[in-house]
Order: sequence, then C-alpha cells, then structure tokens
Amino acid sequence: MLAAASLLADESSLTGESAPVEKAPDGDGTRGTVSAGTVIVRGHGRVDVTATGADSALAGGTAEILVMLLGPFLGMPLPLLPAQILWINLLTHGLPGVALGAEPVAPATMRHPPRPPAESALGAGLWPRSLFMGAFIATVTLAAGIWARETGRPWQSMIFLVLGATQLGVALGSRARPGSLTNPFLLIAVGTALSLQAAGVYLPPLQDLLGTEPLSPTDLVIACALSGLGPVVMRLQTGFGPERPPRGGPSATRDVVEHIATR
Repeated sequence: MLAAASLLADESSLTGESAPVEKAPDGDGTRGTVSAGTVIVRGHGRVDVTATGADSALAGGTAEILVMLLGPFLGMPLPLLPAQILWINLLTHGLPGVALGAEPVAPATMRHPPRPPAESALGAGLWPRSLFMGAFIATVTLAAGIWARETGRPWQSMIFLVLGATQLGVALGSRARPGSLTNPFLLIAVGTALSLQAAGVYLPPLQDLLGTEPLSPTDLVIACALSGLGPVVMRLQTGFGPERPPRGGPSATRDVVEHIATR
C-alpha cells in the first residue's frame, strides 16, 4: 500500500473476522496490504498490485505439459497416469498455493513506482522466468525418467516423485524473503505436501490408487538430489535475472482503491 485515507477493508471472506480492518501504508503485517477477495467499506487509497507465487504456479503447469508432450518421444508412452497428475496438482497447488498467498512482498517493493496500468499480468519478465523454470523442471524430470527406464527401475514412479517434489522446491525458492520465518505456513505446507508425495510412492493404499511402485533407498536419494536443484536454480534465476522494476514515476501510480464506499 502506497497511501491510504481512512481505509477500512472487510476481510471476513478470508479470515472470518466480522469487524473491518483499518489499512495503513506503514502498517505491520497484513495492515499494510489489501488482499484479493476483500471489500473496501470506507475510504480510499493507492496500492501496488503484486502477484505472489505466480512464478512457481506457472512453471509447474508448464513443466507438466512438457513432460506429457515430450515423454512419448523419449520412449515413455505415458509418463504419468491421470490419477498421478491430479495428485501432483492437488499437492503443489493446494496448501502450498494458499500459503504462498501469505508470503510478504520483497522489502524493496515500496521503493519503486507501481506498474503501468497497461502492463500485462505476465509483464515485468514473469512469462520468460516461468517458461525457463518450467523447462528446467521438465528437463530434470524427463532425465530422471529416462535414466530409471534404461536401468530397469520403476521410471513412472521416479517421474511422479521428481516432478512433484521439484515443483515444491521451486515454491520455496520463489519466496520473496528466503531463509526467514516470516511465513511459517509455507514451510509447514511444503513439508506436508512432500510427505504426502512420498506417501504416494510407499504406502500400499496410495500405491493402488495412484499406480505407483516403491523406489529403493538409492533411487530415493537420487530423486531427492534432483528435486533439490529446484530451489537452487530458482534462487539463481532470481539473482541473475531479477524482476524488472516498473517504469514510470508517480503519474503511473494506480488508484486501485478509490472512494469505493463513502460511509
């Protein structure tokens, strides 16, 4: 939030709280932000619209498409079963996706002008970053599948585990404040999703449901090592190709929330 004048927001649809919350640009925690899905009941203000977690979500979807399209050309007729794809989507876009919505913005966000109103939602370098990370996740996943198939291992289960775990690693790497405990919910969500992803390979009931086979300890270590590249590459990409700051000065500021209500 850049500026506010007597701004009250009804966040009951998100938090369940019945009383409106006063917003201020210098407020701590959520007092300095206005989330999507809230209703402005009084006042007006200026905000810088940000998209949290868009990188990891778009990269994960791109990776899944590439794996399913390229797998048959690499000797894997059906890289993943439908139930396996749904399971991965449930774990990567479920709790972690919700938790990413609570990730605080980068500390320098309020030091640059807002984005131009005509800029696309995929602007400021978002789409090339997402394509690069999607291609990286797909490459790691397909390489693991090819290796497992050539060595007589359960290659489909290897693809299933590496694809899901690498996406979760990328979600950790996309944090605006990595290494901090400002968003413990994300750490809990990713840990829970990783446990369920592994359970899909090792628990007999889930094996029957998903059509997976257990991996040997050596295979599991290799899958974990490959998946661990996700957050590393995501952080490197952020360092070498950071998001482009918006162009324009104060005139580009968007009056996103302006006299929505006057009472």
